[in-house]
Amino acid sequence: MHQFIKSAAILMAVVLAGCGGGSGDLPAKPKFSAQVSFGDSLSDVGTYNVGFVNAAGGGQFSINGSNANGKAANGNNITNWTEVLALNLGLPAPCAAVTGLIDTSGSDALTVPVSAYQTGCYGYAQGGALVTNPYGIHNTHYGTYAATSGLGGAELTYPVVTQINNYLADHADSFSGNELVSVVVGGNEVKLQLTLLVGGATAAGTAAANAAVATQIQADIVGGTCIPTDAQATNCQPAAIAELGGLAALQTIGNTAAATYLSPIGPAVTAAVTAMATAAGELVNDVNTLLLAKGAKHVVVASIPDFADIPAVAANPSFVPYQPLIDGLVIAFNSTLQAGLAALPDSANVIYLDTYTSIKDEINHPEKYGLINSTAQACDPDLTPQNRALFCNANTLKTGLTADSHYLFSDDTHPTPYGHMLFAQFVLQEMTKKGWH
Repeated sequence: MHQFIKSAAILMAVVLAGCGGGSGDLPAKPKFSAQVSFGDSLSDVGTYNVGFVNAAGGGQFSINGSNANGKAANGNNITNWTEVLALNLGLPAPCAAVTGLIDTSGSDALTVPVSAYQTGCYGYAQGGALVTNPYGIHNTHYGTYAATSGLGGAELTYPVVTQINNYLADHADSFSGNELVSVVVGGNEVKLQLTLLVGGATAAGTAAANAAVATQIQADIVGGTCIPTDAQATNCQPAAIAELGGLAALQTIGNTAAATYLSPIGPAVTAAVTAMATAAGELVNDVNTLLLAKGAKHVVVASIPDFADIPAVAANPSFVPYQPLIDGLVIAFNSTLQAGLAALPDSANVIYLDTYTSIKDEINHPEKYGLINSTAQACDPDLTPQNRALFCNANTLKTGLTADSHYLFSDDTHPTPYGHMLFAQFVLQEMTKKGWH
C-alpha cells in the first residue's frame, strides 16, 4: 500500500481503471475463474447476516450499509476488501458459502439454522475463526455473549482447516488452478492467547493476595491474637488484611504476582508464543497439503496486522503496558508463517502479504493514504451493540461521521469500508508485482 491516495473516489477510479493515470501497476484485465476466500472476519462477507444480526442492521465486519465503494451487480453494498477485489477482477460479487448462528439458551436463544452450501458462493471465511481450533472467538463453547471472558457467543467460527475441507468437499476435492485463493487469519489467535494470559494473570494475582491473607491469619491464630469463630476464620480476616498494609497492599501483592505471570520469559508467555508459532505452522501445512497439493496456483496469504497498535490495544490503558508482549505474539506467528511459506516446494504459487508493515504504515502515516484518523474507531461504542463492527451501521457511528469518513477503523479492530479498500489496493499491487494479471 505504498501509494499516495487522496480519496476513496480517486482510489475507486484507480481500481476500476486498472490502467493509465499512474495506475499501470494494477491488473489490466481479469484472469481468474473465481475468488475463493478462507479466514476470519476480515474476509467474511455475511456468514452471520441472519437473525438478530441482520435485524440490527449488521452483517459484515465493517460499517454496514451503503458507502462510497458503491454496489455490486447483485445489489449488495461493496464493504469488504474481497468485494472490491472481485469488482476489479471482473468476478461476481462474493457471497458467504454458508450462513447461520448456533442455537444457545436463555435470552440469547436463536433459531437460525446453518445453511447448506450456497452454490456459486466462495466466501468460506467466518468471523471469529482460528486456524485449527474449532472454538473460535464468540463461539458457544465459551458461553453466551454475556460471558465475562468476552469469548462467548453464537457464531459458527469454522476454523480455516475446516473451511478448506468444506470447499474441497463441495468442489470435487480439487482446485482448477484458475482461482484466486486468499487466506487471512491469525488475529483471533492473538485475541485468544491474550485473553488466556490476562485471565491467568488475574487468577495468579487473586491467588497471591488470598494466600497472603491466609498466611497472616494462620500466623495470628498461632500467635493467639485471633481466635477463629468458624472454619474459614472470617472474623480474623479484617485484622490480617490490616496487618498486611490494607487493601492497597493486597493490590500490590496481586499486581506483582500478575506481572510475574506475564514475564516475557515465564512459562505462560512462552506457551502463548509457542501456540502462535504452532498455529502458523499448521496454516503453512494447510496451504501446502490442502491448497497447493489440490491444484491451487494463485494463493494469497496474509500476515497478522500490527495488532499492538489497533484501538483495542493502543486505546486501552490496561493493555498499553503489554504492547511488547502482544507484538511478540504477532511476530511469532508472522515469522513462522513467512519462513514456512517460503520453504514450500510450490512457494512460487504463493504471495505472502506483509500486512503487519502495511497497516503499521497506515497508522503512523495516515496522510499518505487519505486517512483523517488511524487510531480511533468510527463506530460509537454506546450505540453499537457489543461495540462490534458486525453490528455497526450509519445509525451507530460517532456524531459527525458517515460510512465514507476516512477513518481506518470501524470498531476497535476492523477496517471501515475505506480501510477495506486500502487493503484491496495493497493486495492488487502485490499481485501485480507477482505478475498475476
